[in-house]
Amino acid sequence: MKSRSFLTALLVFSLPGLLHADWTVRGRTLEKGTRKPLSGVTVFVIEDSNRFSVSDETGRYEIILLSSGTVRLGAVGRDIVKPAPLPVVLSPNDPAPTANLYIESITYTLPQLVITAERDKVSKRVIPREELVKVAGSAGDPLKSIQSLPGIVVASDNSSSPAIRGSAPEDNEFYVDFIPVGYLFHMGDSYSIFNSDLVRDFTIYPSAFGPEFHSMNGGVIDVTLRDPRKDRFGMKLNMNTLETDFLVEGPVNQDQSFYLSGRRSYIDLLLPKTGKLGGGIDYVQFPQFFDYQGKYLWKTDPKNTLSFQTGGAGDRLILKIREDSDIAAHDPDMAGEFSAGQNYHSQGVVWTSNVSKDVVNKLAVSQLMYGFDVNGGVGNAEALIRSYYLREKLTFVPVPDHELSVGGEYVYFTMSLDIDAKLDFGSEFEPDRDFTSAARRQYNEDLYSSDYSVFAKDRWSVTSRTTVIGGGRVGYEDYLGGVFTEPWAGLEYKLTEKTLFTGGWGRYHQYPDGLQMIDTFGNRDLTHLKSEHTVAGIEQKLPEEWSLKVDGYHKDMSDLVISDDAKNYVNGASGKALGMEVLLKKQRTDRWDGWLSVSQSHSTRRNDRTGQEINFRYDQPVVLNVVGNYKLSERWSVGGYWRFHSGSPYTPVTGTYVDASGRLRPTYAGTNSSRLPDYHRLDLRVDRKYTFDRWTLSAYLEILNFYNRKNISGYTYNADYSSRKPVYQLPAFPSFGLRAEF
Repeated sequence: MKSRSFLTALLVFSLPGLLHADWTVRGRTLEKGTRKPLSGVTVFVIEDSNRFSVSDETGRYEIILLSSGTVRLGAVGRDIVKPAPLPVVLSPNDPAPTANLYIESITYTLPQLVITAERDKVSKRVIPREELVKVAGSAGDPLKSIQSLPGIVVASDNSSSPAIRGSAPEDNEFYVDFIPVGYLFHMGDSYSIFNSDLVRDFTIYPSAFGPEFHSMNGGVIDVTLRDPRKDRFGMKLNMNTLETDFLVEGPVNQDQSFYLSGRRSYIDLLLPKTGKLGGGIDYVQFPQFFDYQGKYLWKTDPKNTLSFQTGGAGDRLILKIREDSDIAAHDPDMAGEFSAGQNYHSQGVVWTSNVSKDVVNKLAVSQLMYGFDVNGGVGNAEALIRSYYLREKLTFVPVPDHELSVGGEYVYFTMSLDIDAKLDFGSEFEPDRDFTSAARRQYNEDLYSSDYSVFAKDRWSVTSRTTVIGGGRVGYEDYLGGVFTEPWAGLEYKLTEKTLFTGGWGRYHQYPDGLQMIDTFGNRDLTHLKSEHTVAGIEQKLPEEWSLKVDGYHKDMSDLVISDDAKNYVNGASGKALGMEVLLKKQRTDRWDGWLSVSQSHSTRRNDRTGQEINFRYDQPVVLNVVGNYKLSERWSVGGYWRFHSGSPYTPVTGTYVDASGRLRPTYAGTNSSRLPDYHRLDLRVDRKYTFDRWTLSAYLEILNFYNRKNISGYTYNADYSSRKPVYQLPAFPSFGLRAEF
């Protein structure tokens, strides 16, 4: 009886395991590093190849086994590296274990691309992010890389703000995801305000842009940020020579997703609290910056999407100009502590409605707060500007062969100014600036303005080869006052399937600089600055993913501002800019990509009262860019960027005189009558990618100014102007970066 009882007990405890019918291994096949699902992968049991499963579109697989024990899983499929065997243990306590296989792709999964029909190719360049983040010297910042494109120049190595086709950086208009932003580059212009991973692409309209954009005399930079990822939650961490940042993103549910990023510079945390910068200048607060972006995407139904967006940035520095410095010797009131800061914060919502196949409406409501402050020996100035935007664009096809875009924009802004400072009234025609002899003035008021505009544009496909585009913008603003009618026309003619001719013409206007428009410091009776743009170009597709684009342009500018003894400022100048640009580009196929750009241009300004004509301060007649990136393997890549440009204009000191107060003052040659030596520089870059099961690590090393060219940005003079010495730009300098993606 005892033996029978023992046997019964043994069967009771053992039978569930012996008769278990659900010995199953299930899991997912995921790309190593990114954890993106891999479909079509055959997962099999190495000990019994008849037991296998093929992963579905979500990467899921399931294999039913006959018994418990330890098995090894293998995997085969197209474009994958055969993984090492994965041991899996099945037991009565765990009869259905989960086993995910992390598999290395032969070609890593590309970032998600959104394909859209490219319209209006007149004076337009669309540059994907992937082509710019690897440009040597950019530290992975795609917006900083735009200086490698034709028609774009920058002031120095410390600047990335683009001067486009004979206009200044302040003459450009910037949009991000259909919403205006405060500024694109941090103080000092070394970095853009965006996390580089968020930029999908950007479109540059160097001149003669369409009426759907707010009118400016320069160009338009339209940045598109990507949507948040919807497959899973993820995180990215980045650290480079100057800053560190993070990005978190992922789905909330099937129809909603988000991302949030933040960044801060950290050099000020590593350096001593105060220190010397050279030239008689000390830092009290080393330059620092921060920025952030956020997006919440909600697909309310198959035809409508709401995008809630936020972003902001801030910059701050405090310097001390010592009394024994040459700066203080030339301009005594400049001595002392000087601080400057700026910041902006914006929020907005964009509603995109795909009403039908041929009708799309986009509506944006946003607000932007921008502030800056400057405090020093010459005085103090603070400003807070709040702007409220309403922007809409409706695109539809009213009749065959016509695509019509209509819309408008309303901007209301308030500006609070508090100024108590010495300001030297002058313009770009007068090189001398002296704060010590300037009168101190005060201004404390709130200003208000409304700006209304509507536009229409019609794309008429006249024939299969010819498209005529016409339209215009009508606007009114109530600060300086005036109604503006700005016609625009474009032409696209397809000579062959691979050859396209484009042409465009338009009229534009913009506000003068801020202080020039207010009482006390400026003139409320100024009119708007005006310009007329004409462009023509030809695009040629070449074999093996090569392309060639040649553009010519001409700008006429009028009602530019000059200084005036009685009214501070008046509209009394004009300008011209003309040039030719060539872009030879190689799209990445297997191993390499790059481009060669050449620009020949000339830009001048003319004082219409005196007849004085000068070179524009951003005039660089010849600019040559050579960019190349080569993929050595799936893990290694290298790149280089060489840039040459003609020397920038400057105004030399030719002598001295003693003014009425007994101070020694300089005399100058003609404004911008001389040029600095020609500029050239080579940057090199090496990238290495490390792939782990659940995350990846990317590292790069850049050598800026590889052959240590001593490029000159200007000259400084000693206290009595008897000698000068050059101010050199960036020397040979290593830069590094690490990015972890989870």
